[in-house]
Amino acid sequence: MSRNRSFFYRFRIPFRIIGILLLLGVVLTGAYFLTKLGPGKIDHSKVNVEFNEVEGNQLLELSQQKEERFRQLVDQRPATEDDFVILDEAITALSDYITMRGGYHTATAERREELYELRDNLRGKVLYDESVMLEDMAIEHEEAGEFENALKAMERSAFLQRKLNETYDLSENNDTRRLTRLQRKVDMLTAKPLYEDSVQAEEDAAQAIKEENYSRAKLYYRKAIDIQKDLNMRFRGLQFANVQRVSRLEQELSSLESSDLHMRIEEFREAAIAAEGQGNYAAAAESFQNAYRLQRQLNKEFPQSRFAGVTQAEELQSLRENSLSRNLGDGIKDEMTRLDTALRERTTWRAIEIIRSLYPKVQQFTEQFPRSTILGDDALLKMQYLAAIEDDINFLQERIYGQLLPVEGVADWRMLRTEVSQALYMSVMLKANPSRHVGDLLPVDSGNWDDARNFCQRISWLLGRPVRLPTEAEYHAALGSLRYVNLRETAWCLENADGVTHEIATLKPNGQGFHDLLGNVAEWLDSGSLPGDGEAYIAGGSVETSIDAMVDVPIEISNRRMRNRFAGFRFVVYLAESNEN
Repeated sequence: MSRNRSFFYRFRIPFRIIGILLLLGVVLTGAYFLTKLGPGKIDHSKVNVEFNEVEGNQLLELSQQKEERFRQLVDQRPATEDDFVILDEAITALSDYITMRGGYHTATAERREELYELRDNLRGKVLYDESVMLEDMAIEHEEAGEFENALKAMERSAFLQRKLNETYDLSENNDTRRLTRLQRKVDMLTAKPLYEDSVQAEEDAAQAIKEENYSRAKLYYRKAIDIQKDLNMRFRGLQFANVQRVSRLEQELSSLESSDLHMRIEEFREAAIAAEGQGNYAAAAESFQNAYRLQRQLNKEFPQSRFAGVTQAEELQSLRENSLSRNLGDGIKDEMTRLDTALRERTTWRAIEIIRSLYPKVQQFTEQFPRSTILGDDALLKMQYLAAIEDDINFLQERIYGQLLPVEGVADWRMLRTEVSQALYMSVMLKANPSRHVGDLLPVDSGNWDDARNFCQRISWLLGRPVRLPTEAEYHAALGSLRYVNLRETAWCLENADGVTHEIATLKPNGQGFHDLLGNVAEWLDSGSLPGDGEAYIAGGSVETSIDAMVDVPIEISNRRMRNRFAGFRFVVYLAESNEN
């Protein structure tokens, strides 16, 4: 016994699994046999239904007689309601025959379907003809300007087509697309007079404004807006729906409602300007402050008004600060003019004295009057820059003036005889260098047009004179004629440069003493003549340009933000004593 218990104990898990599988098999087998005990599929063609052949034939004959009678009548004239009663009796008799016989019989079923279709076609045609007639009538009314009558006729036409579609689905005149077209026309006839009312209300508002009857104008604008909003909500797919028109009308209404505030703002502005003209800057500042306060009120209460806007408020704030800072700002501007004179006359010691006393004043002014425009946007940046390089001003001026040459046929302006070197660029731009081919005497490269312009601005601050990129005409004048010029001796190009830039002024200068106007790196030019602000001229070709291409003096239009490893620049300085550009 202990051996048997030990055997079953050792194999208890396999026995349990086998037992579960056997039980599952018994359940599935029982379920299968239960399904066999249920009803099977019925073959209707084999069902033996008790059928009274005499009564059936009578029904069939009655149906055929009624159908023949109906067809004879409708062949002679349009069908009447009495005629349709006969057709309905034919269909009823045939349906009773089918029910009595039982099962499915193709011939009788198809015949009944034909009778249904005959009835739907004839009944549907009556509705269709009337609908078409009403549509034509609606068009005539519309052409005559009788929109109310046109709308009534079109609504009735659409109603009949809808009834046809819903009631007689087998009719050949069942036409969903026509119903959609008719309904759209109904919407058009409904919306058009509403839109015209809205337009008329807008015109009435404009006329009321001319007559200075502003309260009436407001009423008309509100009427025009309400009608247009209704059109937008109910007739979104039609041409009369116009969200932009609602916005415009609301702006007109809001502008009208805010006109009193705007007039007061303008009165304060004019008073401020008059006070400034009299030198009474405190009174001007107070008037600008009052205008600013009213502008903020207008912006809050009438945000849709054409007179509203953050820009207007900011402008008034700026004008107020200009008035408050006028005396101090004018004094600083006078000192900055003396600074430019000292830099222009190259009296470095005097320029440094002015920089040291003026820089803190400009800082204080900017902090105290951040919205003032008296000094300009670059005043603080200019003073920061000059303060940072004050020890190098004399050295840099000597270096720049020593490299300037006159250009034949160009008065007052002098051009740098070489391309800007990386050493000069880093000295002026406080060690910044965008170049990929690094070397002190290599031309600066990979700077975009804005980099070149910013460099010119700092040279202008340094010299106290206008400085810019050369124009296309100045570039051509400096280049001169290429006749009898050996470009291999004056230009680093595809044939002699080995694909890399070379140190400035290592080849022969041209007849006016300029180096590398062609080749080495292409040069950015002043581009004020180009429309827009995204493009700039770049001239002269580079070490990747062939001699044949250089003969034609390549000048291209490029993206100002392009950073080309073979693009550099030079600059021109205005040296006339009047110092006017």
